[in-house]
Amino acid sequence: MKEQNDAALAERLAAVKAAMSDEEKAAIIEASNSFEVEDDASEYVSQLQAVTVESLPEEVKEYDVLDETDEAGVRHIDAIAGVDGIGQANIFLDASGIPQEDLHWFKLYTDLLGNLDTGAHTRAELTTLISNDDDLAAGYDLVRELVFDSKLDDVARVQETVVNLENGLKNSISGAPYNVGLYRAIGSWSGLYRYYSYMNFIEYYEFLEQVEAMAETDPDAVVEKLSGIRDYFNNSANAVAMFAGNEESIALNRGLADTFLGALDNRPIEPVTYDLPDAAAAEALVVESAVQYNGLVADFASLGLDGFDAGMDALTALVSDVCLYPLLRDQYGAYSVFHGAMVDGGVYIVSYRDPNVVETFQVYSQLHDKVSAIPLDQETLNGYILSAYAAYAMPEGELTGAITAAVDVMDTAEGSDLVAYMRELKAMTPEKVQAYADLYQKLYENGRIFTAGGAAAIEANKDLYDAVLNPFDAQDPTQVGFEDLPEDHEQYEAVRFAFESGLMLPLEENVFGVDEPATMGDTLTALYVVVGGDLNPEDALAFFAQYGLASEDLDLDEVITASDAAGVMSALANLMGAEWSDDTAADEVMTRGDLATMLNQFLADLGE
Repeated sequence: MKEQNDAALAERLAAVKAAMSDEEKAAIIEASNSFEVEDDASEYVSQLQAVTVESLPEEVKEYDVLDETDEAGVRHIDAIAGVDGIGQANIFLDASGIPQEDLHWFKLYTDLLGNLDTGAHTRAELTTLISNDDDLAAGYDLVRELVFDSKLDDVARVQETVVNLENGLKNSISGAPYNVGLYRAIGSWSGLYRYYSYMNFIEYYEFLEQVEAMAETDPDAVVEKLSGIRDYFNNSANAVAMFAGNEESIALNRGLADTFLGALDNRPIEPVTYDLPDAAAAEALVVESAVQYNGLVADFASLGLDGFDAGMDALTALVSDVCLYPLLRDQYGAYSVFHGAMVDGGVYIVSYRDPNVVETFQVYSQLHDKVSAIPLDQETLNGYILSAYAAYAMPEGELTGAITAAVDVMDTAEGSDLVAYMRELKAMTPEKVQAYADLYQKLYENGRIFTAGGAAAIEANKDLYDAVLNPFDAQDPTQVGFEDLPEDHEQYEAVRFAFESGLMLPLEENVFGVDEPATMGDTLTALYVVVGGDLNPEDALAFFAQYGLASEDLDLDEVITASDAAGVMSALANLMGAEWSDDTAADEVMTRGDLATMLNQFLADLGE
């Protein structure tokens, strides 16, 4: 349609031009050449700006929160919300007495809930029941059934769920390995993040592998361990019943929560002190990836700071724009960079989909000098302050805000003072930015570094690291050979590029499947990697469906024709603001080798 419209417009303009005299044409040319373009639109922008830093409000919505402990020792925290007919109930049971050797069994137990039949319902029936949130009393009954009546002795189903958890966790870690590196590094200073990392990443994956094998060799031990976790939580000691809603709903929930907790035992709990493994000061994580993620992290004490200051939100955004993006992305080819400060963690920088290692850490080492040299005025800085301020001023939903207020009351750690953060952010000045230059020197000198990426890149830079982790036994793709891809194969180079770039995975350990039919999943996943995604077909489908480039119910195993594959690539190119087509693509099923060849051409053309 665009081509038709352009052709029609060109025809009309040609007719207009043909009807004009030479004098009329010369007059139009002279007027065009003499037109002066106004380069500076800042005056007009300032006229449109409705809010200034000075006028930003310093206020947050307050909720009335009732906090009391009853005779049975149960703590009730109720937040009054201006809602009608809805509410949110939370029950917290104390897990602090679980022995360290059982922590992963605790995590597995929670992951199994809803994936097992119960004494009264099948998994399919539970899925329907869980989505029904109209009846609060029925909700409590369902929670009791899930937590205390799941069929833990269905070892076959437990093992099946464990395998699914393994695969999902492997995909999650491989797709976003920087999260593992970031939380492991912050965990060096923070017990909270060390616990989180231990429970959710590499150590949990290794535990799942052990449970999968144990389900074969000693199924009774699996049932015994899971049953022990279930029995541990049959205890109302130190329990917290939390609710957000109006006064009428709070009164209704009080009775239901008391009934739920009153049915549990009440035994004293002796908190356990955990000694969890620490990350190395310089650590590498090997995953199946053609790119790297290079991180630098330090807590506030290591940076010579008392703690978080919200002015860092403007600082890190400024440093990203002025220093990190021009160097890491524009000069060295990283896809992006994350830089920020965590209230309860510290300061971090992570390069995203980075082709380099050494060059990136060299950039980090130069930040002190570069930040010191930033020419900055208050007006420019105010733009970053306004942008960062939105995160603090963004209103929550009434119910969400109320439950957040209730959680803040329960949390024994120092809570977040949003008004104080607003004031700190508004007080940020160019002079404070310059004073923070030393932060970047200490960040580089005292921080912990990590790289997550491909085996070849990490092996080439192994002297940088104190420890190298390879939980999935990932290999250097350049050293992997395929029985069906001899060097004289006409598609050898294309397939090697697609594999080594992380666009396509082999069908088997030593078989790429070069002559096997390509599928929709192969195509969408490869293109999803191109735009910064991971090798996850389901995530790829969700991405393309979001932009209307694929149907949500598409069969990922469906074979694809060359013309269809070219159509998807053309649509993606248009989404990226480019044009691409392959007029030679036939309406016939393509092989995986053909797909690799088309991907090579697609990327080469986009590069040009």
